[in-house]
Amino acid sequence: MATSKEPDNVFDVILGTYEEFVLGYSLEKQGKDKYSLRQTFTNHSHLGSVRCIAANDRFVASGSTDETVRLFNMRTRCEMGALMQHDGTIADVQFYKSSHLFSASEDKTICIWNTGSWQCLKTLRGHKADVTSLAVHPTGKLLLSVSKDRTLRTWNLVKGRNAYITNIKVAADFVDWSPAGDHFVVGLGKSLDVYSAEKAGKVHSIDFGKPLCCVAFLTNDVLVLGGDGGSVEIHNIKKKSVYHMFTAHSTRVKAAAVVNVSKKTLLVTAGSEGSVRVWKVNMKKLDNDPTLLCEAKCGCRITCMALHMPEVLQEKPRKKGKELAKADDGKKKAKSDDSSSGGADDGDDGADNEDEEADGSGDDEANENGEGEEDGSEVDDEEESEDEADVEGNVDEQAGDESECEQSEEQEEEEEVLEDETSSEEDQETKPPLPKRRKMAAR
Repeated sequence: MATSKEPDNVFDVILGTYEEFVLGYSLEKQGKDKYSLRQTFTNHSHLGSVRCIAANDRFVASGSTDETVRLFNMRTRCEMGALMQHDGTIADVQFYKSSHLFSASEDKTICIWNTGSWQCLKTLRGHKADVTSLAVHPTGKLLLSVSKDRTLRTWNLVKGRNAYITNIKVAADFVDWSPAGDHFVVGLGKSLDVYSAEKAGKVHSIDFGKPLCCVAFLTNDVLVLGGDGGSVEIHNIKKKSVYHMFTAHSTRVKAAAVVNVSKKTLLVTAGSEGSVRVWKVNMKKLDNDPTLLCEAKCGCRITCMALHMPEVLQEKPRKKGKELAKADDGKKKAKSDDSSSGGADDGDDGADNEDEEADGSGDDEANENGEGEEDGSEVDDEEESEDEADVEGNVDEQAGDESECEQSEEQEEEEEVLEDETSSEEDQETKPPLPKRRKMAAR
């Protein structure tokens, strides 16, 4: 995420509010260690308070009590439309890279969406009460969800079904993975439980003393906790020690996020009183108060926050002009070869796809009949590796013709939940995923 040259627009802060607004602020660099937050847009599409928000390099998704997920394109600054699969308040949304969106609802379900077509690929059922939070593993193979039914569920995303059920003492408020994915945390009222993925059990518990609202990872082992009274605590979960405590806001800290830019570690906090603050954290002196760089007041009651990173700060660099030109030439040459061959190869690929789809249909039937009933069952390593190989094979076979991808979309949905998308970013840009578009109001 860090680059050698820091851009003027460092990143965007996207806020959801109780007053039904989605607000955008741009963190802009004014000089050395001098920053400002400038409001860039206001959107009032929701008909209820905004409960959750998520962003990737291209899209912003917001969930509301109006039972819809609203989508925004951050490149064009246009509203794209709404996803209306759920029958209850949207409690949480989260992107997995640029390919999938997950949404959790009080209707007890979790939906998995394809960000290219915006089709619902899978609905995960199993919780007996409202789903309150979810977290996707960094590998994209596992999903954690917590509910008011006092359970923590682990979902196998390769097979699209429940893998484990863990009973917890009270209904959890949120769940989150560490950056490395080797442990995860569960927020339980005034405390935070830390679980080891390897040991499959709780290894540490933190008593916050006040209602806990949010958590963010400074490093894989260092946490930032925020909650009532505006207090923020920095903990080392490996050493099981507290580094520092300070007051970030006058009221409840509703959200916190960490980003590394130009060798700086920035902490962004949002308070329920309507202020957003950006702090510079000295990682060598975590026992000191962070330095406040800038703040903005939106005049609304903030409920959630997400950070949108511009493309220049993304970890994966884009291809250079010459490389893109070579890639285009290769595509044109391959296309001419396919047309001269009379389409015989396409027929072979279609047959292979049908065979693989037939192989995967059994798992899906099992999912329909017994989904969510496997308590503590483990996934066989060899079987999972075969499923992953099938996913990679499907991607290679479908990389040719976009029309073939569209025709086999329903069949792909039955095979794998998190199959990598084969359409290029340029194709997705030109294809409008949802019919309704309108410009977000600029401020």
